[in-house]
Amino acid sequence: MRDAVDEIELAALTTFGADEALAVVRRALAGTRFADADLTVLRPPADNAVVAVPAAGLVARVGAVRARRERLRTELELATWCESRGIQTVRPAGSPPTEQLLQVDGRIVTWWQYLPTAERGTAQALGRLLRQLHRQPPPWPDLPPLNPWNRVRRQLSAAASGIPAADLAGLVDLRDELDRRWSASRWPAEPSAILHGDAHVGNTLSIAGQVHLLDFEDSCLGPRQWDIAYVIGSWRLGWLTDAEFDQFVAAYGDDLRDDADIDLLVDISLFRRTCWYASRASREPQIVDAVRHRIATLLDPSLRRDWRRS
Repeated sequence: MRDAVDEIELAALTTFGADEALAVVRRALAGTRFADADLTVLRPPADNAVVAVPAAGLVARVGAVRARRERLRTELELATWCESRGIQTVRPAGSPPTEQLLQVDGRIVTWWQYLPTAERGTAQALGRLLRQLHRQPPPWPDLPPLNPWNRVRRQLSAAASGIPAADLAGLVDLRDELDRRWSASRWPAEPSAILHGDAHVGNTLSIAGQVHLLDFEDSCLGPRQWDIAYVIGSWRLGWLTDAEFDQFVAAYGDDLRDDADIDLLVDISLFRRTCWYASRASREPQIVDAVRHRIATLLDPSLRRDWRRS
C-alpha cells in the first residue's frame, strides 16, 4: 500500500498529530491580533484536524495534505450554499484572520465559526437535517459524484505503519470484495441527491436549541441511501438506541431498514469508518487493539462487534 500514495504525502499524514496541528494554526495566526490566543484541539486528528480559537470565535480546520485543497474549497462552498437554502450548518468564518485555504508548511487551513458547545444533536435532529439536504432541488453546487473509496487508499497507506501487515491485507481484500459488490449493484445508477457523506450525530452540534450540521468534507452527489446507511450502521453497532433510531426515521420520513440492498451500503460505511480509525494507529498506539477488533469483526461477521466510539 505504501507505493499507492506519494511518500511525501504519506509522511505528511503519519506525522500529523495534535502538536503539529497546533503549530500550524499558531503559524497561520502569526502577525494577526490572535497570535497569542489560546488554542484547543477539539478531536484527535486523522487526515484533518479541528482547532478552536475561542477568543476569535473561530475554528481552524487543518487539512493534512495539499491534495485535499479542492475538497476543502468545496466544503466551504457547500456550507455557504446550505445556509442560503435554510439548512442549519456551521458556517465559514465571515471575517477570517487570513485568507481561506491558506497553505502553511504543506497543510491547508480553513476558518469556520466557533460554536462554544460540545453537545451533539439528537438522531431526530439529524433526520430532519438530512431530509432538508436530500430534498434540495437543483441547481446544486459543483460536487463530485460519489466515490465509495474516496480517501480509503490514503488512509490504508497511513495505516500500514500502525497495524500488523495481516490486518492491512485483510482490509485491502475486503475493499476489493466490496468494490465488486458495489459495481454489480443498483447503487451506481440510482438517482442522485446532495449527500453529507459522513452522516452521524457526531457531525452535529447543538446550541441554544439549534442543531447545526458540520463537516462536509465527504459531501458529493449520489443515492440518498448512502447517508441513511451510515445512520443504520450506528444503530446496528448500538451507538443509537431503538428509540433514537425510530425518532430518526420519523424525522427523516422514510424507513429504509428493509431495503433489500441497503446492507451493502452499511457494510461499506463500516469499512470506511474502520479505515479512518486505522489511519490514526501509528500516531495513537493506544487505539491499536480497538482498530484490530474492528478489522477482525469485519472479516468475520460472526464475531460480536463491541466497537468503541471514536
